[in-house]
Amino acid sequence: MAFDTAIDDVTTLSDLQQARAEHRIASIPVLTGTNSSEGRLLEVGQKDVTAFIAATFPESTELHQAVAVAYSLGHNGLNTQISTEDWYQCPSAIEVGAFSTAGYPTWRCYFDQTTQIFSSGGVYRSSEIIFGTWYHRSGMCASPIHARTR
Repeated sequence: MAFDTAIDDVTTLSDLQQARAEHRIASIPVLTGTNSSEGRLLEVGQKDVTAFIAATFPESTELHQAVAVAYSLGHNGLNTQISTEDWYQCPSAIEVGAFSTAGYPTWRCYFDQTTQIFSSGGVYRSSEIIFGTWYHRSGMCASPIHARTR
C-alpha cells in the first residue's frame, strides 16, 4: 500500500517551479540546508566505490567515469561524499537558487560540526537538530554551542 502525496494545487502544487516564478506561493523566507556527511546512511556497508558509483548512477558508463574523475578514488568516506552531494547538497542548491532567483528571501546553511556522539560518525543526517537540547549518556554535552553558553 502506497501513501503518495495527493496533488491538490492548494497544499501540494502540480507545478511548483511555475507557481514560484509567478509568486503564487506564500512570500515567506526560505531556509534550507544540509550536513557535511548527510549521505552516510546511504553508504552503510558499501566499501567498493566502483560498485557504489555504478549502482548510484546506472545511466551510463561515461557517467561512472566522470564521477570517478571528479572524486579522488581510494579516499575513505568517498561513498558518503558522493551520496551527500548527489542526494542532498545538489538538490538543496537547486531549490535555493530557484527561490532566490524568483525573489524570495532565501538562505542555505551547511552544518559541519561533528557532535562526537559516535566515533568517526561524521556530521550525519539530522545531527544538526540537537543544538544544545540533547545530552550524551556520558553526561557530557553533545553540542559545542550549548557547552559554550551554559
